[in-house]
Amino acid sequence: IQIRDASGNIIVRRLFQAGQSYTLPQGAHLSLRVGNAGGVRFVRASHKSAPLGKKGEIVANVSLDPANIDSYLKAHE
Repeated sequence: IQIRDASGNIIVRRLFQAGQSYTLPQGAHLSLRVGNAGGVRFVRASHKSAPLGKKGEIVANVSLDPANIDSYLKAHE
């Protein structure tokens, strides 16, 4: 995955293994790019979303703002 800040700077770039997670910093305006959207889910409290896409699908420019994550969780539980 890659996580970028509002200026487009990459702040996280790494390969995650199954079950690994990343906690987002508070108040940051971040965006996400993944190379295997089928292996990525949003989790907040006890709510876990469906995968962000299909296995092997590239998904880019996903807003990681809390309101966007909440909206996605509600729509894809």
